[in-house]
Amino acid sequence: MRKILITLFFVLPIFVNAQDVSGILFSGKSVDYFGQLTDKGKNKDGLGIQRLKGGNLFAGNLRKNKFHGFGMMIAGENGEITNCDGAYVYVGEWKYGVKNGKGIVYGRNGTAIYVGMFVDDTPTGKYPSEEIETAKHFSYIEMEEDDETNLFIGEVENGKPEGYGMTFYEDGFIGLCQHKDGKQSGVGIMIFPPNFWATFRVKDERYFQISSSNEQIERQTNNKTIATRERTELIQSLSKVLDAGVELAGVIGQIKDDDLSDNVTTPSIGVDVIGDSETDTHILSSSNGNKYNLGEQQSYNTDKQTWSNYDGMLSAHFYGGRSATRNEVKQWQQKMKDLRAKWNAKGKDLPNSSNENKSTSNCSNVSHIH
Repeated sequence: MRKILITLFFVLPIFVNAQDVSGILFSGKSVDYFGQLTDKGKNKDGLGIQRLKGGNLFAGNLRKNKFHGFGMMIAGENGEITNCDGAYVYVGEWKYGVKNGKGIVYGRNGTAIYVGMFVDDTPTGKYPSEEIETAKHFSYIEMEEDDETNLFIGEVENGKPEGYGMTFYEDGFIGLCQHKDGKQSGVGIMIFPPNFWATFRVKDERYFQISSSNEQIERQTNNKTIATRERTELIQSLSKVLDAGVELAGVIGQIKDDDLSDNVTTPSIGVDVIGDSETDTHILSSSNGNKYNLGEQQSYNTDKQTWSNYDGMLSAHFYGGRSATRNEVKQWQQKMKDLRAKWNAKGKDLPNSSNENKSTSNCSNVSHIH
């Protein structure tokens, strides 16, 4: 059973200012993009989140540095959604950097003002639409789930994520995916800024990893503090731009798995998938298929690699002549023991190595100068 303890849902949807959102997401970071890269980091290829000049924020699929496939553009304080007067958000299809295909345009208060086709970045139908046949709007929802407080920004219907959007998790991960009945659906990406990512496919509430970055991340102890501060700033920023008269309703309830459809439709979001066969992917969750299993698996893989790095350094010292002080060796050994204890407490094992407890009597007390 999945519990949503508190949902902040606005009866009159909100306008989201991307200058604030992108500024918060990329504050203190030397990059303007989180996500998949190719050609040794030269090209943005695949799923990602990008900050643009003028403060616009794009979240979706790219091909060779151009928006291509499915994605979401939020206009910044000094930006705009081209060829769409009064628009602040576009969610839909892109081709070689411009809007092409089906899309929805949302206005200042989050309501849809155009639903239809685009060709060469321009709406083909009457703009704004005279009749809107969608109950979706653009908003944010703050959710408490599994002892975590997560923030969703994107398309919402009946107080639940419905469509495309970003989820900001308590542990610092950012999820980008389609949603159906409040749950992630189809192909998405989990990002740990600035340089870690893992793509996945959701089917029948089970997560299959497609690929991940090769960057090795040593998590800092203040990750949770940083993530909490960013979420707080996002909420404060979003709430400041509410129109007068917006009503706030607290919705408290539960969503049970058996109340949701058993048939999850996997939407196409324009991403080229490597290892498309399910037999080529690794099942990340066999229980309720939530994000945490994916994030925990990636954290385990990272810590396992970190443990191996320390083991290699110790082997090079004990058997290969690598210079190290007694304090350095003790620190490496303690790091290995700490990682082992961490994952033993979660029911996972790390490899055994005699280096963890090997005597440091032959180590010097001072650093060697090479």
